[in-house]
Amino acid sequence: MKIFVINLKRSSERRKLMAEQLEQLGLAYEFFDAIDGRTLSAQELHLKYNKVWARRHVGRDLSPGEIGCSLSHIGVYRQMVREQYPYALVLEDDARLFRETPSILNAIGNVISSKQPVICLLSECAGVNLEKSVYLTENYTMAPITTAAYLAHAYVITLESAKRLGDILFPVVQVADDWSWHSRQTGIALFACVPPLATTGLLEHIESTIETAGVHRGENIQERFKTWRWWKKKIHRKFWMKVDQFGLGYKFWRK
Repeated sequence: MKIFVINLKRSSERRKLMAEQLEQLGLAYEFFDAIDGRTLSAQELHLKYNKVWARRHVGRDLSPGEIGCSLSHIGVYRQMVREQYPYALVLEDDARLFRETPSILNAIGNVISSKQPVICLLSECAGVNLEKSVYLTENYTMAPITTAAYLAHAYVITLESAKRLGDILFPVVQVADDWSWHSRQTGIALFACVPPLATTGLLEHIESTIETAGVHRGENIQERFKTWRWWKKKIHRKFWMKVDQFGLGYKFWRK
């Protein structure tokens, strides 16, 4: 299975440690040079990022780091399509893989077709349907995800899924790891590996190179509840979420 590691060129220590980890597991890999959203010009942002629809989907502007992260994952999907890889394991450069990963990757490739729109998260997911899980090995299964799912540091994606996401996610209107949103827009089936095969934290001593939504969550929440602007924004977003649920959002933001 093809393995892509998304990494900023300047993050040399992350690159080194990821290489050491994958080589210890006996896995061949390729580094994909990540896009640093902070270096994008105003013209590039205009072409690659739809601010209006990002606000409708996410409820706020995306940070430069989030835009760069989304563009990096889109770049991987498009390379998959160009080179016709049937499957790929996509890793961010802070992923920590467990020793069983190589054998389970082979098992996943044996139970799904590259023509199926399927993504399997290797990280822990809170809500899965174990009754409909797919057997991988004696100790591992692939279970359908039943709740909202996030984190994009380690997942297996089929060629058909890469085709769909590479098209619908550009220009950027959503963060890279809102899998439930991606699934609604594209019809991709989401699974999680049970038990998980990956986590984050390989490089806890190194500052993250990707800005996350968390920086916005510590704002004065109590005060926001008192403002008409907050409620207007919430109602507006709920409306467009309903549009998305009926599969109509894509028709609007791509025009």
